[in-house]
Amino acid sequence: MSAFALTYSAEDQSVARQIAASVGGGAVPVHIPIGRDNEGPLLTDQLGAVGGPAVLLLTTAFLTNPNCLLGLEDVLTGHKAYFGVQEGVDLSSRRDRLRFVSHWQDRYIDLRRGLDTYGESEQLAFDRYLQKIRETSIAVPSLLDRLGQLPSARWAEPTAGATAELEVFLTSSAPAAPAPAPPKNEERVDELRSDEAMEEAWEYYDRGEERTALGMLQQAAERLPEEIELRYQYALMLALIDRTGGGQAAREVLDEVLDDDPYHPGALLLSGELYTAGGANERARNDYERVYEFAPDTPGLREKLGVLVAEHFAAQKVTARQYLEEAEARGELSAAGLYAYAQLLEARGENARAEEMLFSCLAQDAAYAPAYYQLAVLSYRTGRRTEAREHFERAARLEPAFATPANEAAFGEPAVQVASEAPKRAEPAGGQSEKIILISGATSGIGKATARRLAEDGYRLILLGRRAELLDALHDELRQAHGTLSHRVKLDVRDREAVGKLLHQLPEEWKLVDVLINNAGKAKGFDPIQEGQLDHWDEMIDVNLRGLLYLTRAVTPGMVERGRGMVLNVASTAGKEVYPNGNVYCATKHAVDALTYAMRLDLVKHGIRVGQICPAHVEETEFAVVRFDGDRERARIYEDFQPLRASDVAEAIAFMVNQPPHVNVLDMVLQGTQQASSTVVDRSGRERFAPRD
Repeated sequence: MSAFALTYSAEDQSVARQIAASVGGGAVPVHIPIGRDNEGPLLTDQLGAVGGPAVLLLTTAFLTNPNCLLGLEDVLTGHKAYFGVQEGVDLSSRRDRLRFVSHWQDRYIDLRRGLDTYGESEQLAFDRYLQKIRETSIAVPSLLDRLGQLPSARWAEPTAGATAELEVFLTSSAPAAPAPAPPKNEERVDELRSDEAMEEAWEYYDRGEERTALGMLQQAAERLPEEIELRYQYALMLALIDRTGGGQAAREVLDEVLDDDPYHPGALLLSGELYTAGGANERARNDYERVYEFAPDTPGLREKLGVLVAEHFAAQKVTARQYLEEAEARGELSAAGLYAYAQLLEARGENARAEEMLFSCLAQDAAYAPAYYQLAVLSYRTGRRTEAREHFERAARLEPAFATPANEAAFGEPAVQVASEAPKRAEPAGGQSEKIILISGATSGIGKATARRLAEDGYRLILLGRRAELLDALHDELRQAHGTLSHRVKLDVRDREAVGKLLHQLPEEWKLVDVLINNAGKAKGFDPIQEGQLDHWDEMIDVNLRGLLYLTRAVTPGMVERGRGMVLNVASTAGKEVYPNGNVYCATKHAVDALTYAMRLDLVKHGIRVGQICPAHVEETEFAVVRFDGDRERARIYEDFQPLRASDVAEAIAFMVNQPPHVNVLDMVLQGTQQASSTVVDRSGRERFAPRD
């Protein structure tokens, strides 16, 4: 029997146990879990006690744990043999390696920027930790290259193939030989075209033969100086390989490239990044802004500009925010950008929006400790002491530097809170003001009115709609009027794939949906069946039926798992009776009526309430305008009687939502007093029943 070291970050213990249990052949694992405590042992120290080969569980947790990485490259050059088990990452990929390089650089910058005032003893501890992070961020590019060259197996789950590779390694106790590089023929290199030289050089780079790759690009660039792209690629590889002097060599090559082509977007972006790293922030900003002038849609550009201006141009916070707002609207913010944006929002007092950005940041990078710390601060300021403590503990686990005595005292277990500690929100009848309610079609009509009404009751709202600008306006209105915490989702309910991913893409704090209000719906056309337009039919079926089904399928599994929840479908009196020229619209709403009943039968055993509301004519909506394809003259159908208002329907929905858990309102039908059926309407005027409020 032979022993081998099984090394991993402490969070990955369950995966490590799976690996250990799958290995046969008499191999005995010696588990070496590594925690994140600042004074805790390093992996390199622990490995010295085990004489056999070592298996490294290379996960995101491992690669973001300084105690796992610090000094590891020195050990890799020793006599031991190593095998990488990769779960969720691929270090043979240059993109994955660069992702973790960026993580460590951002981590060091955030620490240095965010924590700078301590007592003497605390400052010494922080300085030691900061030095550890600095040393790791410097060493990690080269270390990741080395780890990417280890013999390894993918381990999404313990497959037979991965187990076999691991057992072969443990039997031989030696890494597999790297694939031989093709013979290098100097004359052939001289004959390569620029595109061939670039392709072949990056192939060498990906195999770990960095110096050979760099030499090929240098030789080709000298031979073909007129090839701007070739010289840019040489500068890029120089920046990745030659990390001495803040990328000085790469900057010199880029300066020459930009002399010949002042608007090369790749060269300007790379130049901006290198000058930022070197502290030349004015030059970096100039480079980025030159790109913005002629190529404003360059991915990631707005974030780079926004973060740079926010951090280094204190008097221009408005400009920084504009860049970051644009990047956020385009879905281009990374975790670092979302964190910077949150800080700007907090500085303006927009705490709810800042929290939203911080949760989005953590959805992208669950190990982003400064975001947890900032959430703790925001929660503390608004009296949510228990929530503040939870966020602080997460931050401290990821970054021990946060665990100062001052912070421990501030975020300690909350005492019994008095009434003045936190503002009280209005409690709905059910007494559950922390419920999360998802409203589809929230940008207009009944959906918008319902959001306004439920905001009065203090609910947290997920606002879903197709028009981002209207979602933004409603979000701001509710926050200013009621302090409502809402999360906006730009989404078309007809998009099956996007709806299917909805719950997975929500921040953790927004995933537990308590109430789903299937409000999105529409009528299109008003023709007899023999003249109906097929596009109108498809659109109604897709929105009124498929969209409702897609959302229900996405949200209800979580309700079933928790054993509680509510689904409320906004149907119509058109689901109770039919009328001339309403054929397909009536059919879809009859289907909603049937689905509501069927859903209730399926979900009753799980404690989930299902109901529907069926309004007749409703004004303050876009229903008629949409039905008549924007023809506002034909849409003027409410001028001679008083129909329901969207706010009337919203009030009824609030009544249904606010019932205690043992009460389920199955079906509520609403009509204006002047409407007796879909076709019988007293059109003698509005004055008698016009609302007085």
